[in-house]
Amino acid sequence: MSLLDLFFPRKCPYCLKLIERGRLECDKCRSEFPKEPYIRTIPSGNECVSAFMYDSKIRDALARYKFRGKREFYKSFGAVLANAVAESEIIADMVTSVPLSKKRLHMRGYNQSELIARELAKILELDYAETLIKCRDNLEQHTLNHEIRAENIIGVYKPIDKINLQGKRVLLIDDIVTTGYTLSECCRILSENNDVDITCATVATAF
Repeated sequence: MSLLDLFFPRKCPYCLKLIERGRLECDKCRSEFPKEPYIRTIPSGNECVSAFMYDSKIRDALARYKFRGKREFYKSFGAVLANAVAESEIIADMVTSVPLSKKRLHMRGYNQSELIARELAKILELDYAETLIKCRDNLEQHTLNHEIRAENIIGVYKPIDKINLQGKRVLLIDDIVTTGYTLSECCRILSENNDVDITCATVATAF
């Protein structure tokens, strides 16, 4: 065992079993991955591809990644989602992600969706670009009931100045899709004044 492994042991994101450096997850968890991606339609009418159902094991793994500082887990999530996108035969010119507000980015230290999106883009050999800004904080969607979530997300995002998506096929990445309102609002903003084809992809889907 190297000193790096001794002081910073690598763990499987899904079960926390120790794994060798260079591995992304343990063999047992990998053998349990879904054989096919999940494809849903979100309220905006856009297609959303997901690698996992949002069950207890995936929920815990994403919570560790998102809220408990396990930043390194993005590599497994990005690789699994890249495989789901490839299996779905999605054609894209570029990859982007759902942004965080400056306040939440400062508190967390990283945008969990951006890290996954950049890893996916690298694997699929696609360009990554930031296209949206979260211009104000809102209540976190997972704390709200279904009826309030649609209203909570309105006016939260705006496009980055001078971004040109005309004629582009864009793959929009987030970590989880529940109601789909966040992704739908991002699709709406990106589609304003642009003839753009947007497909969404998330690590997990709750519906």
